[in-house]
Amino acid sequence: MRAYSNELRQRILRAVDQGHRQAEGAAAFQVPVATIGCYLKQHRETGRLSVKPIPGRTPKKRAALEAGLSTQLTAHDDATVEQHCQLWAVAHGQQVSPATTRRAIARLGWTRKKSLGATKRSETARAAWRDLTGYLPVNDLLFVDECGSTIRVQPQYGKK
Repeated sequence: MRAYSNELRQRILRAVDQGHRQAEGAAAFQVPVATIGCYLKQHRETGRLSVKPIPGRTPKKRAALEAGLSTQLTAHDDATVEQHCQLWAVAHGQQVSPATTRRAIARLGWTRKKSLGATKRSETARAAWRDLTGYLPVNDLLFVDECGSTIRVQPQYGKK
């Protein structure tokens, strides 16, 4: 959840300073009453209303991963997340977990797409075939499928 803006924080404090109760300010500004109490306490103790920094470590791999991952995704758009982790380790000598890679891919705006489909498709040839077969008697047609294919050889999903 994002922090409320400094402008909103100042407007809330002005309303409380003008004599409005905290509950009224919470209803008017659509914020929890506890938030108004925290703002009042912070202003009383420090004299400021600035946003507190989010605790935690700073990410070490994020900037490099987001900078170089886009070209890798473009080059290997049918690779799985685990394969992208392996490709990153080979290319950059840095191990990255699948979770970190997934988050970086999501931040870049890439989504999971089906990678299978007709690769060579001519709409003019298909239209000609429909025109040709439109005159055939349907009851006299016999279809024999001798082309066995499997899709287990390649991954069904990739990033595009």
